[in-house]
Amino acid sequence: MRPQWKMTCPYCGLRNETYFFRTDGQRRYIDAFCEFVKQAMESEADGEHIVDMDKVADAVGKEGEKPNFYYAEESQQNEYKCTYCDASNDILGRYGYCSVCGTHNGLTELGNELVGVRKGANESQQLETCLKDAISSFNSYARQIAKQLVTRIPMTPDRKKEWGKKLFHNLKPCAEALRTVFDIDMLKQLNQDDIAFTALMFCRRHVL
Repeated sequence: MRPQWKMTCPYCGLRNETYFFRTDGQRRYIDAFCEFVKQAMESEADGEHIVDMDKVADAVGKEGEKPNFYYAEESQQNEYKCTYCDASNDILGRYGYCSVCGTHNGLTELGNELVGVRKGANESQQLETCLKDAISSFNSYARQIAKQLVTRIPMTPDRKKEWGKKLFHNLKPCAEALRTVFDIDMLKQLNQDDIAFTALMFCRRHVL
């Protein structure tokens, strides 16, 4: 069996071998390069045949998208290390999948934001602002999970629309909906006192 080198699309989670992720411009460049090598091998003239990669790329670029070979050198918006496999990733937007192992970075992003919230609470003592920030961070993360469920689980159009726009500002109803529809118990590791306190803080956030 031949070895496989697979990668993951950071935006949709598709996992496949690397050649599936080439752009149209890169595919045309490879075609042009292979055609040049074919012509050189079939040529009856002896001597060197020099491949000018820039010239090939410029020729391909005249027909459409010019191949971009410098993605790795151009930083995007969110550069992070995967907490599961320690691979470096650089993506547009906050959330995405690790291109090496496929792990979603949502929980890591939430943890990083809550570290900042805790620091702000300890240093500034602006607890009202910190409470709003903490619940906003949780809502953003939970909405990302809902989007993954909508993408990966077959649903009726109405249910897909509902969960695609779902907000998680009200803890107990959202927790019950997740448990009923997807059998996901988001409060499983919390005791009743913690659940009651957390629900109270969600309600207080609306007042603030």
